[in-house]
Amino acid sequence: MKTQSVFKKWIYFLVLLLIFSCQSEKPIKDYPNVLIMVDFTYSVSDAFQHYEENLIKIVNKLPEGSRIIIGKIKETTEATFVPLIDATFPTLNYLTDNELDFKDKTDSIRNYIISTMKEEFENPTIHRSTNVLSSLNLAKELFPGAKNIYLILMSDMLHNSIDFSLEKSKINEKFIDKTINMLKEKEKLPDLSNVKIYVVGARAEYDDRYSQIKKFWMRVFKETNAQVLSYGHSLVNIDIK
Repeated sequence: MKTQSVFKKWIYFLVLLLIFSCQSEKPIKDYPNVLIMVDFTYSVSDAFQHYEENLIKIVNKLPEGSRIIIGKIKETTEATFVPLIDATFPTLNYLTDNELDFKDKTDSIRNYIISTMKEEFENPTIHRSTNVLSSLNLAKELFPGAKNIYLILMSDMLHNSIDFSLEKSKINEKFIDKTINMLKEKEKLPDLSNVKIYVVGARAEYDDRYSQIKKFWMRVFKETNAQVLSYGHSLVNIDIK
């Protein structure tokens, strides 16, 4: 009997050792790093409810371990960047963590993000110009070394800065080529090889104009090596993992 008891203890010990060994040998998961840049300029002052609805959809889709930063698109998007939100969702270790505590922490972070942004949308500070392009630099700078980055742009995409404006310019191949070359010379097109992009809220006064603006941005994103997952007015599907 004693021999059997000792044997069972050794079997139990070896099983535990195997479990912890497997856990330690698992590769470290590259959790998502999500940057959401929200347009707070005059041209979209009627779109905040639309942004809020899509933001809630995004936040509710974020998996465990996600880091989310939310900032403003304005005339000084990069130069005066201060995050409205910088939060990281907890991860769950089934061997050591309480699932109810994990759920409570996750729900608390989701509620904090949604309520904070609701306040921003209901009492916005409206800015003059829409510098969308600087968001690309932020996506690279805020997550140094990260290989799983998502950039979500909530904007009409009508960039307007000293370098160029999409509000009134005639957008054709000549304009696109000239602007892209200028941005390359000024080193304003960062390498975003590890970045996946969603655009929400894109719009224009008529369909042809919308297509021209979209064509411009798709060329910009291509030059940065980013992967565009969606470009449109509404966010139909989102997959962050």
